[in-house]
Amino acid sequence: MAVPQDDKGAALVASANGAHDVFAAVDGMSRMFELPFATLPGVAFIGLRTNDVFTHAWDLAKATGQSTDLDHELAIEGLKASSARIQPQMRSAGGPFEPEQPCPDNATPADKLAAFLAGSSELAAKSFGLSLVRRRLVDVR
Repeated sequence: MAVPQDDKGAALVASANGAHDVFAAVDGMSRMFELPFATLPGVAFIGLRTNDVFTHAWDLAKATGQSTDLDHELAIEGLKASSARIQPQMRSAGGPFEPEQPCPDNATPADKLAAFLAGSSELAAKSFGLSLVRRRLVDVR
């Protein structure tokens, strides 16, 4: 399906449908995927993909003034997985992640995940035409 370049909603739906088809295939969880930073089995890649989409949903909710109290179970699992994967050397100038942002103990799980992943969504913000990036959005204090 051809998606018009200027139709971000249609592009998102097409991407989600494509990901669903790949992961739902018989070998979707065992197939190896060549990514720019690693080769991963589907079972690991689907976790990255889910966390990425979830985090960008948080960005968009925050940028558009909507609730960021997103699915608690997904946020908790995303934070566990991210905490295990993101090493200190990945938090540097020019790296994919900036320093973790402060976040109160009583913040929602999604807000805690967003604070942990600070700086990871600048590309998504640009692709959706948002001038705000997470380092400006993470104000959950």
